[in-house]
Amino acid sequence: MDKCLMCSGRIIFNLNLKWLVSLKKYTKKIICDKCLAGFEKIICPNFCDGCGRKQESSLLCTDCQKWKNQGKVILKNRSLFVYDTPSMKGYFKRYKFMGDYYWRLVFNKILVNYIKTNYNSKNWTYVPIPVNGETYVHRGFNQVEGLIDGLDFVKGIESIDESKVKLQSQKNRKERLELIQPFKLTQNFNPQNKRILVIDDIYTTGRTLYFAQELLLNNGAKEVRSVTLAR
Repeated sequence: MDKCLMCSGRIIFNLNLKWLVSLKKYTKKIICDKCLAGFEKIICPNFCDGCGRKQESSLLCTDCQKWKNQGKVILKNRSLFVYDTPSMKGYFKRYKFMGDYYWRLVFNKILVNYIKTNYNSKNWTYVPIPVNGETYVHRGFNQVEGLIDGLDFVKGIESIDESKVKLQSQKNRKERLELIQPFKLTQNFNPQNKRILVIDDIYTTGRTLYFAQELLLNNGAKEVRSVTLAR
């Protein structure tokens, strides 16, 4: 019997006959079913095909139409959960902003399994969004790499803005959209002719992910899409 990481309630694993005869390996639960149900899932086909925003249809939302009008190759981002809920905001406060690395385990298996199932590693190269050096020193880890721990990813891009004063999460929409290219390729990474899946924790305006896509396409990548935990 385990305790839920979020509510500290008991997690009881039912040893039923169906599970026993399945010969499946026991997987320890990090949070209880009640807490997990508090996170709002984004279910196909009710999301924008461009950014993964939850909506009634797969038609491009107004934000993605603007990206398209600017000549961008639409990312076809996929997100698993809605960000703007008390549960998800509370999660990121604890994991990302308070720096509780153990909380990566809440969504680690869910996100990794989603990526492996939908983006086969034989066809895709996984590249996480990096964090600024100052942010890394302050937090002690890259929250995206924590979320995909166990996935065979490549550190293909890195930040070139080492003097960032204002954190990305503290910027408003206008400030995010006015950013200049903040990334460069890592020394030994060649994206030539690769299909690359860029992974981030949250899709907000899309500016960060489109910068990553632009860098990779300009350096020969065959295709670039993205996945985020929340939108």
